[in-house]
Amino acid sequence: MMGCEDSITLTLIGNHDFQLLLWNPADVDLLRSRYRMVCTYIGCLPSNPLQNIEHSLPALVSFEQLLILLGFGGYHSSWDAPAEKQAGKLKINLELLTPLRCSSLNDYKDSKDLALALPRAPPLFLNMLSRLRSSPRFSIYEYLYSLPKNLYITSGSKFGGDFSALLW
Repeated sequence: MMGCEDSITLTLIGNHDFQLLLWNPADVDLLRSRYRMVCTYIGCLPSNPLQNIEHSLPALVSFEQLLILLGFGGYHSSWDAPAEKQAGKLKINLELLTPLRCSSLNDYKDSKDLALALPRAPPLFLNMLSRLRSSPRFSIYEYLYSLPKNLYITSGSKFGGDFSALLW
């Protein structure tokens, strides 16, 4: 049984159009193998920087995935995974590569909960996450994530949709 705490390091970039990036291949593998989350590779291969067929690190993490990882989804605690997979809790280290703005948290009902979960995050980013938590898009992602445990949810932008569900 694994008693240690898993951790990943996410890099937050952008001013208004935020992106969450994973740079470590072990973190990408941890999300895929333990949490059933497939990230989107957006980098280019060093040997072929001008091609657009095969991508490499960094991997893009969606905001819906972040909210589920933070435990704000209703299905996070109902996994029927083996005990060794439930023993560890994921710790998210957030690195900021974005200039911090001086704006304060708006009066969204969940901004303060998010600020406790991500203490270094800029208020504008927390407000955006708070709005997303009450959106139909997050409700759909949360529902799809609660379906069978061999179902992986990825970005569906390649196919003209919001999400793509892969049966593994």
